[in-house]
Amino acid sequence: MDSEKLSILIVEDDEGIVELLKAKLEESGYAISVAMDGITAIDMAIQLDPDLIILDVMLPHLDGFGVCAELKLDRGTSKIPILMCTAQNSLADIEKGFSFGINGYIIKPFDFEKVLVKIKQILGK
Repeated sequence: MDSEKLSILIVEDDEGIVELLKAKLEESGYAISVAMDGITAIDMAIQLDPDLIILDVMLPHLDGFGVCAELKLDRGTSKIPILMCTAQNSLADIEKGFSFGINGYIIKPFDFEKVLVKIKQILGK
């Protein structure tokens, strides 16, 4: 990996999942930031301009679909790829995510290796 670390914003309100993803992704060479609710996620995405956002659906204050909609409407954040990572596994939820412009959908519980493969696919690495 080049000297400039790729940055990932994890948007997740489950501390256990945050800790797992953060530790594993940092081990894999990514710079990690964390937002625990939808409103903070939007503010952090605007400030940090991450290379990728891993986004849960069930969040306090604003759900993942709302976060996605806001980010895709903002010129500064509309191009940031989003990997939805959620327990919401209905076809309707998956289709809804893609209709909002997400780049991938991972269903919890997940295998971390699959998450890593999906991240690399999205980032073209």
